[in-house]
Amino acid sequence: MNKLVDLHVSIGKKGLLLFLLHCYWLLFTLFGLVLFGLLPATNAVYELCNDEKYQEANAIKLFQSFAKSFRKNFWRMNRLGLFILPLAALFSIDLMLMRHYVFTEADTTVYLLIQLLIVISLLF
Repeated sequence: MNKLVDLHVSIGKKGLLLFLLHCYWLLFTLFGLVLFGLLPATNAVYELCNDEKYQEANAIKLFQSFAKSFRKNFWRMNRLGLFILPLAALFSIDLMLMRHYVFTEADTTVYLLIQLLIVISLLF
């Protein structure tokens, strides 16, 4: 019985931490005026999820770690965003035009995979 209660408590704690991370992501994305906060906030979420101390964190430590990661990577992630966001917009416009003029629905999946491979090859 004790093991079952401990399991429920640990699941609840992890759920609460994920909920807090989501709230912090929304808050810091809005803090960065959406466009400039989106990538740094997303990076902070990934950084904290990969951190082993995240498992034992409480709400205050989690907020402090999130804010520190957000500030540390703000300019680096926005420089990356200057490259990625126009590229994504270009591919989205290209996909809309190709879907409208050339491709059927089945061919769209193949076209998306080709564009994904092009992006991966550009990044690496």
